[in-house]
Amino acid sequence: MTRAIAWMSLALAAVCMQGCVVSADRTYGRGDVLFTVEWTIDGVTDSRICREADVSYALVSIYDDRDVLITDYDVDCEDFGIDIELPPGRYWASVQLFDSRDRERTRPADTDIHDLVNYDSDFVVIDFPPDSFF
Repeated sequence: MTRAIAWMSLALAAVCMQGCVVSADRTYGRGDVLFTVEWTIDGVTDSRICREADVSYALVSIYDDRDVLITDYDVDCEDFGIDIELPPGRYWASVQLFDSRDRERTRPADTDIHDLVNYDSDFVVIDFPPDSFF
């Protein structure tokens, strides 16, 4: 009887350990890279310019070198940037500005492809001049 309980405990522990290993979410650890995407409006990063341009937020989208969408974020306009942790790889970003009613204020502005390797970081700055607004 004691042996049966010991075997059942061992089997249960093995099942629990497997459950701890399997995860649907990707969590990044060592070797991550930091991709910083920043934007300006007519070269300015003052919160007043967001209100003047009727911009509420920026949609920041990250793509890999095969043009597959990796992730995207709605970022408050007044933040003028976001730091994104990614696994090493080749990425490019697209930024588009929207008003508070989710209407496009600009067309998407895209960056070049950036090669990011372990423990690397890179940043891009996208400017939206007055003629880029609808």
